[in-house]
Amino acid sequence: MVSFDLWIPALTKPKETFASAKKKASWGDAILQFVIAGVIAGLISGFIGGAAAASALADQPGVTVTGAGSAVLGGLGAIFLAITTPIVMVVGAFIVCAIIGFLVNAIFKRKGELKQFYYVVALYNAPLTIVNSVLGAIPVVGMLTFVTMLYGLYLLYLSIKEVYQL
Repeated sequence: MVSFDLWIPALTKPKETFASAKKKASWGDAILQFVIAGVIAGLISGFIGGAAAASALADQPGVTVTGAGSAVLGGLGAIFLAITTPIVMVVGAFIVCAIIGFLVNAIFKRKGELKQFYYVVALYNAPLTIVNSVLGAIPVVGMLTFVTMLYGLYLLYLSIKEVYQL
């Protein structure tokens, strides 16, 4: 079952959360968290991107975009991103986690479970993805995604440290 109750603690108390959560790690839970976050982020980005595209088209001479046209573009964008974003998140996160795990094992001679690492990364990456999709939709506030990405790198460091006992 997806651990939504761990999303906030993973962001606010990461060390304690990662230490306890890694014991309950499962592939299914990790994948499901990435999928749910990807669908939500895809829908948010798709609707906003579609509305922005309709607005840009409406500014072109000789082009008329009605409210219905804007809704269609937004809906199509949302459907496309709701399907593709989770796939990219699941596969991309797995590849990145596998590479990091391999490098940590090779460089530091530490053995950690890829399943635990992938799960812990999902715990903080899923809510950060949703937050970034919301922040990115707001013109000036969208610059805050840089701050959340830096925090995500810090959480990545903490997750490596916890799972691989560095």
